[in-house]
Amino acid sequence: MLDIPKAHLACELWVIGDPIQDVWLYGEIGAGGRFVASRTVIREGGAFNAYTNALEMTKKSSVSVWWGSNVERHHQLIRFIADNLTMNTWDYFGDTTQMYAHGSCALGSGTDCKRGLLLSEYNKGLLNKHNRIKPDGNIQFEFAVVDSRYRTLDIKWLKNIPLKIWHATGAELDMEWAQHFDFVFHTNGPQAVSLIGLHSDRMQTLQVPNTIVVDPIGAGDTFSAAVAVYLAAHLSTLNSFETICNAGLFGIHVCQEVIVQKHTATPYTTLKEYLNNHVHN
Repeated sequence: MLDIPKAHLACELWVIGDPIQDVWLYGEIGAGGRFVASRTVIREGGAFNAYTNALEMTKKSSVSVWWGSNVERHHQLIRFIADNLTMNTWDYFGDTTQMYAHGSCALGSGTDCKRGLLLSEYNKGLLNKHNRIKPDGNIQFEFAVVDSRYRTLDIKWLKNIPLKIWHATGAELDMEWAQHFDFVFHTNGPQAVSLIGLHSDRMQTLQVPNTIVVDPIGAGDTFSAAVAVYLAAHLSTLNSFETICNAGLFGIHVCQEVIVQKHTATPYTTLKEYLNNHVHN
């Protein structure tokens, strides 16, 4: 285990992205092939999930979390589950061109606190080239952690941010797209996590525990949120490769708590608790 420095500086972490509602419909196929639901489970997904994770992980810490995607409606990802059938579909609440018509950017507390940015982009209209929220070039961020699932993020969001990190999952890793960033975390299920320095020769492989997976949904949001939370608490050592490695280790740790729970879940270990158990004096 790498040595993990103690947190120093307070920070606001701003979460902006596509809000999604995860819906599980459990039931059976009735007469005429019609699906009949008997139980419904609803969880916060997408950027909602990233925000919820960040809130849980920053309890009793010097990091405050702000939700920046002030939208009135959001997408639903509906999963129909019956016997051996699992089918996913999207519900866009009508006209997709009007989805974010009322979106606005109401961020921050107005304090002089330094800021980090967590962008959770699912190509649903908030952060891609059709975005309804425009980045404010007058607001300075110390770093940005990007979970851009479809590599469709409007790159203007990253302008003038000194440290840019992309979380790529599975086959989403694309080295040409990665050139927009300083570092890439590549996660791929139970395989080891790769940390790649795009403008240096620094690379690190972070091992993943052999955990029996109950449900992996939402783990990517958890990892991205954990990396952002860790960096927000360690602004004084942002330029340290070791700090970035440690952020990944924290992400791996909390993801193990999520994947052993059913449905989209949140971890139960806060950053403060994690540091208390992992700091080497």
